[in-house]
Amino acid sequence: MIFFLITAVGFVFSLQRVISPQQQAVASPAEMVRTDLGDLVDLGCVDDPGSLRPIANTSGAIRLKGRVCGKQKTSPVLEDITVRNHTSSEQTTVFQTVHYSFTTDGLALEKGRNVIQVSWRQWGQPDVHSVSLEVFRK
Repeated sequence: MIFFLITAVGFVFSLQRVISPQQQAVASPAEMVRTDLGDLVDLGCVDDPGSLRPIANTSGAIRLKGRVCGKQKTSPVLEDITVRNHTSSEQTTVFQTVHYSFTTDGLALEKGRNVIQVSWRQWGQPDVHSVSLEVFRK
C-alpha cells in the first residue's frame, strides 16, 4: 500500500513537470578540487618485514599499497586493516583489493621521522599482525 502511495505521488510530480510550462532549474555541476594525495609507495609484501625499507618523502603526504603474501592465508579477504601514523596519531582509509592487496588514501606526514603502522587480521582469525615503516619527511 505504501509503495503504491509513493509511486502515485512521484507520478503526479513527474506529470506536473511535463505539463508545467515553467523552465526547471538546473543545478550547477559540483566543482572538483584536486588535492595532493601524496606519493604512492608500493610496500610489496607487508608480511615480509625484511622487505620494508625507510622511505624519504618531500610531498607532505603518502599513499601506500601492498599485499599479504605469506602462506598462512586462511580466507580470501583480510579483516580490520588499519594504517596509522603513530607520530601524528592519524589513521587513513584503507581500500581492499583482490588477492590480499590494499591501497590507502592520503596520509599526512609531519616533518621529520614518521612511524607508519600497518595492521591486519585474516577473516575469522583472532591474531592481529602488524609491521612498522619509517617515513622521513624533508
